[in-house]
Amino acid sequence: MMTNDISDRLRHQRCRNRMMEELACLVDWEDTLFFPGLGEYFQALFDWVPDYPEFPPNTAITNDEKTALFEVLKLVDEACRDTSASVTKDDFVKSGWPQRIAMTARSALSLMEMRGKFSEEQEESEPSGLKAPTP
Repeated sequence: MMTNDISDRLRHQRCRNRMMEELACLVDWEDTLFFPGLGEYFQALFDWVPDYPEFPPNTAITNDEKTALFEVLKLVDEACRDTSASVTKDDFVKSGWPQRIAMTARSALSLMEMRGKFSEEQEESEPSGLKAPTP
């Protein structure tokens, strides 16, 4: 009988890869904001980066990456608190929040891209996937 159980390490690797994808969506906020909508824009990152004081264990994330992710979360939280539930997308864009979040998300994503993406299929001690180009 075949099982779909995966190791914690592989789950951590996949989760880190999803975090990178969500950061990329915040960086490219024009597409993210206007296609799925404002609610999804705010919530997507929280699907992968929990919004509570203690970061759950993830052996695939460095302390620097965790710090950078928290900076993005903090800004998204602030934008959520500052934004009315009835705000239009245009007014939200005019507020400058998407642009500020994009800058912080870009920094976090760039840091994570320096190491690259992990395999989705096998455990790795360091990412073997796509890395940011070296200047």
